[in-house]
Amino acid sequence: MEQNHIVSNLEIELNTNTASEQDPKSDIYEVMHMDRLVASVSSSGAAKIFNRKFMPYDLYLEEEGAEVDIDTRINNLDNFYHWCASRVLSLDRKYAKEIFNSIGAAQAVTDRERAHISLSYHCVSLTDVF
Repeated sequence: MEQNHIVSNLEIELNTNTASEQDPKSDIYEVMHMDRLVASVSSSGAAKIFNRKFMPYDLYLEEEGAEVDIDTRINNLDNFYHWCASRVLSLDRKYAKEIFNSIGAAQAVTDRERAHISLSYHCVSLTDVF
């Protein structure tokens, strides 16, 4: 049997689940210091640090090298969600439950849930620089 044959009709299907530099489905969150862009984090975990000097002390992000590293992206998302969650009014405060109920927010217990509450009001805190 001869192994040589000619392919006359070739179809190539691209996988839409491959990672790309700019994923159109991912949200981009920007960390600001007054009017200065400090860092950005996408919902896929890709981080870019623009001004390390103004990074919040309790936020650790790691930029990727040439290759996409899933562990780095997961760590970036975990760190970002934890940082956002730390900016939410804690439930042990005097009127926290009443405030959360009045704005229709669940009394979240996980970092991710608390981060989504924080992101809904742009992670603004009374201790921020204005």
